[in-house]
Amino acid sequence: MKQTVLSLLVDNTSGVLSRVSGMFSRRGYNIDSLSVGITENPKYSRMTVAVTGDERIITQIKKTMLQIKTEERKHLLDVLKHFTLTVTGLRGFDEAIITGGGISVKEINPQTMEIKKIKNLRVAGEIIDCDALTGGFNLQIAWSTAYMAAQ
Repeated sequence: MKQTVLSLLVDNTSGVLSRVSGMFSRRGYNIDSLSVGITENPKYSRMTVAVTGDERIITQIKKTMLQIKTEERKHLLDVLKHFTLTVTGLRGFDEAIITGGGISVKEINPQTMEIKKIKNLRVAGEIIDCDALTGGFNLQIAWSTAYMAAQ
């Protein structure tokens, strides 16, 4: 038995709480905890459910919950497309760095990004001990190594 925490975006419609809890009770599960919070859009709420149970049954419940309607999918795409961030300032060059350390480049095949000691394990981005000055260089390292690893 394993505890699983699911976070769901649900319609603010009558009966949604009983429908979600019903998915668990029909399978003989009690919900360990359940919380509901507001979202930016008043049509939706964030529901967090913690339940302990057989991983196979929890997987079935997750698949049921992941079956989203076309309208919900369109809403999600709209939110993602129009998500904006506002830069409010800079913290200076001394703080404009990435994390240091990681897997040594000597331990990685540069053609495939595969770790030499672990067959079929490929790495990319900041897990590699490779960094550069600011200005997009680290992003380029991440994109380039991810491309090589995906080939």
